[in-house]
Amino acid sequence: AEAMRLLLDYDWPGNVRELENSIERATIIAKGKNVEVSELPAAIQQAKPKVRKIPNATDRSITANEKNLLREHIEYLITGGGVHGLAMLGSTGEFAFLSEQERMEVAEAAVETSGGRVPVIIGTSAITTKSVIKLSKHAKEIKADGIVINPQAYWGLTEEEVFHHYATIAHTVLDIPIMLYNNPGTTKIDIKPPLVKRIIAEGNFQSIKES
Repeated sequence: AEAMRLLLDYDWPGNVRELENSIERATIIAKGKNVEVSELPAAIQQAKPKVRKIPNATDRSITANEKNLLREHIEYLITGGGVHGLAMLGSTGEFAFLSEQERMEVAEAAVETSGGRVPVIIGTSAITTKSVIKLSKHAKEIKADGIVINPQAYWGLTEEEVFHHYATIAHTVLDIPIMLYNNPGTTKIDIKPPLVKRIIAEGNFQSIKES
């Protein structure tokens, strides 16, 4: 049956939502082909060997090889590329796909490899304010030159929620320059000048990035 083929041939990503979507599509096909929906679980069981297991994102560390490659790349950027600074763990750095432990290790490698030759700014944006504070305190501890933070993405927060997010961080993480990051495309909120004025009055906000 076409429904069975879809389930068996699909290269499962290990993502629950993708699995649900695939089952839903297969169910629709099954109904159209007069295949009993009760037959689908058997196909799902057969597809299990194709599932790619996702590592535990809460505690994974970067490997020694990954760390060495990162250090080599940073060294090239400084000595061969002539960069004037490093901005780590932003959107291009794919921070959303890294565990907190991985992010801290990347930050440490960047600061250590730079050795003060160029400024290092660490992206500490996260879904929760609590996580941002943890990552920001770590950036301060390893002597990063600054941190960059955008509002939580996905939900489309109110201005008061955005203000509270930044104010809480500023009152908790002291003595490190903070770059305010306004990225409406991903956060679904545009931080307008009046809100910026309120936020920067709360702490050590020294710059703003607009995307």
